[in-house]
Amino acid sequence: MKTIERIETINLRNHFKSESGEFTPWLAENLNYVSEAINVKLFNPSTEQTSENFRVDIQAELEDGSGVVIENQFGDSNHDHLGKIITYRTAFDAKVAIWIVERAKQEHVDAVDWLNETDSGCDFYLLELQLIRIGESPLGPLFTIKAAPSVEAREKGQIKRNETRRHEMRFKFWTGLLKVFKTDKSMTAFKNSSATKDSFISSGAGIGGIQWHLWVTKDNVRCELRIDKGKGAEEDNIKIFQHFLKDRETIDNNFGPGLIWDDKEGYRAKSIWTELKGGYNNPEDEWPRIFEVDLEITKRFISVLKNSVQKLK
Repeated sequence: MKTIERIETINLRNHFKSESGEFTPWLAENLNYVSEAINVKLFNPSTEQTSENFRVDIQAELEDGSGVVIENQFGDSNHDHLGKIITYRTAFDAKVAIWIVERAKQEHVDAVDWLNETDSGCDFYLLELQLIRIGESPLGPLFTIKAAPSVEAREKGQIKRNETRRHEMRFKFWTGLLKVFKTDKSMTAFKNSSATKDSFISSGAGIGGIQWHLWVTKDNVRCELRIDKGKGAEEDNIKIFQHFLKDRETIDNNFGPGLIWDDKEGYRAKSIWTELKGGYNNPEDEWPRIFEVDLEITKRFISVLKNSVQKLK
């Protein structure tokens, strides 16, 4: 049986006398290894290129002539070199940025993954490089990709950006809606509520387990009387809902069309609600009109249900 030798790993510092004097030139001369590792063809490498106050280890090009920057270092990845690769990407308007280290820390892997999610127009790679030898063989480079661009990363980034925008718009919508509500002194519900990025806010109805809720979506605002006395209170919730059902005819007549009596079969909570058209996806110049309509409908909603709420005391 042929002998199977152990793989030996050689520290970069033990082979290259200096980072800038030997390691960087070697990488530039052997850029094909990097190309093979990331499956991207790199051309025309040059070392120690400067732009005003910046000096990038290696600058190269893609097939279409787009810029590539490469930052290499001995040892573990660190914040200093992360800052450099981001700065160099901007200074040289690079479409690909490659950071080569001996060992990549998880926080830097996460950072590069985040950069690839941001859709900045640049693909970022974080590679680990080890020099290995088997038996008496010559040294060979072993590149390992720790972070790289992908379709999944871009899709994840887009989802995050959409979520951020949704939170921003919802907070802005709540701010405007609550401002209108608080200028009407007859509207006592929600007077202590604050704008939030969440989809709903609540206000006590004066009875434990019964609350007024406002829900905001991209297309609608919902007013709700929610009945939920907590875990194990399913029977109590049903009894309270039946109490309101006894007054349903009067409530419906006073409110008009549009009330939904929702016993939420299979769920603990019960509710009565109405939905109003217009949400945070509407053009912002339409928001003042939406806010005024929401105020009037919410006041009427609370008014027609308030007597039934009071009977529970």
